[in-house]
Amino acid sequence: MNLESAIQQYLIEAKETAPRDQVEFHLAVLARLQEELEAEAGGEEGEERSADAVSGADLREFLRTWYRAEEELSPAAAKQVVNAILGFAAWLDRKSRPATTVPLWAS
Repeated sequence: MNLESAIQQYLIEAKETAPRDQVEFHLAVLARLQEELEAEAGGEEGEERSADAVSGADLREFLRTWYRAEEELSPAAAKQVVNAILGFAAWLDRKSRPATTVPLWAS
């Protein structure tokens, strides 16, 4: 599954249980994650990144980059950013990785 489709599916499922404002926040965070991961991959324009290729190290680097760039990030907003990434990582683990592998968030 490509990264864009994975994010869309995650958000569709999140809409069923999460408050609207939380889903919208996760959308913003994950859109930025997608942009950074695709730029980092350095592929041709229009080339899609596989969701299976996302690693825990990718997610940690994204968080480090976000915190360095967002000087005015409040503690509450920082917690929401982390929750968005953890939620997506857990979803990826459930949807796209064999049950015998190490969870993405633990790698």
